[in-house]
Amino acid sequence: MKNKYIFVLFIGLPLLLSACIPYGRSRPAYADLCDKKPDIYTITENGKQRTFELHRYLYNTKRFWSDERIEQSHFTIKPNIPPHDWKAPPEFYVTLILIEKHKEEQASHLPVYYDASQASVTMNDGRVLKAYPELFLSTRWDTPMEAPQFRKIGLVDLNDSKLNLYTDKESRARQIHKGSGSVSVVFPISDIDRKFDADAKWTVHLGSIKILDQHYAISDLKTCHISEKKWVGIEPLMRP
Repeated sequence: MKNKYIFVLFIGLPLLLSACIPYGRSRPAYADLCDKKPDIYTITENGKQRTFELHRYLYNTKRFWSDERIEQSHFTIKPNIPPHDWKAPPEFYVTLILIEKHKEEQASHLPVYYDASQASVTMNDGRVLKAYPELFLSTRWDTPMEAPQFRKIGLVDLNDSKLNLYTDKESRARQIHKGSGSVSVVFPISDIDRKFDADAKWTVHLGSIKILDQHYAISDLKTCHISEKKWVGIEPLMRP
């Protein structure tokens, strides 16, 4: 029995030590929204206040490991190119998630309309690119879907509970509020052969939402450079 323990120690100790040796790790630089705070709108209807939050994201960061490159899911809607063809140039998109506070306590549904055709993005060199006219419903990881049944053109009710049918537990919408869904505004950057990378200092203009025949401005979004992150890791015991 003693020899057995010695053998296990002889084999196991080097493996344990090798797994815990510190070594350098890094996460590449990327671009993200400078300000991630949601826009908040308070509306008075029939003498009662109703509050909405409009969240905007470029990534669902839950899907990335600590040292994995943070980038948008590869998505393209070019004709004759499969939507998840990795050789096709990707588009750029912004995910929208609308939340009505205490929605379950409201006696009636209040639509919050949005039209993607008003959106545009201004790039580093001053070029302005219009969004596709459709909103794209999102599913797993808030990734926009290309198929016709996932496209909504014209005014779309962001407060519609049916949007929730297309999301799953990995969606940011479910993480923030289980009754919400997510949609994406998509910009055809593949048309101009321009990638969204760490040096992109872009401004996204989403326009406005419409509630009770009144238009409410959506604040512009600016992207900022997020520097490379370096650290010493002791795997598998240490994560930043």
